Amino acid sequence: MNKYTNFQKIAGVSLAILFSLSLVFHLLVLTGIIDFRLVWGGRLNNHAEMVQFEAVSLIVNLLFLVIVFLKMHWLRFRFPKIVLTVLLWLMAVVFFLNTLGNLASLNQLETLIFTPVTFVSTVFCVVLALAKTKN
Repeated sequence: MNKYTNFQKIAGVSLAILFSLSLVFHLLVLTGIIDFRLVWGGRLNNHAEMVQFEAVSLIVNLLFLVIVFLKMHWLRFRFPKIVLTVLLWLMAVVFFLNTLGNLASLNQLETLIFTPVTFVSTVFCVVLALAKTKN
């Protein structure tokens, strides 16, 4: 059994919740329930472009969710510890860059809501990347 600190557990659970909510959010954008002009910095030009970008978002968020599940040992699939650590560091970089992108968004709502979410995601990915566990 792997021992995580309380903060590492909070980071893992929080990321799992955030990625799950993000999947739902992007499905709502893809289905048109949420206007696509509210995402991607307000820079999408048409429906076809939105479908492409949202499909990528869904795949990436699902991949991120699986990485967190593997790191937290919620999936009973052995995966090299070093690979998960590198992937979590890459995720931290992606979320940090996304935070900067959200700050530059043309949509003020996106800036206000998603900047803190991506910043917290950056911190939690770093926390999990630094977590020492047995594989």
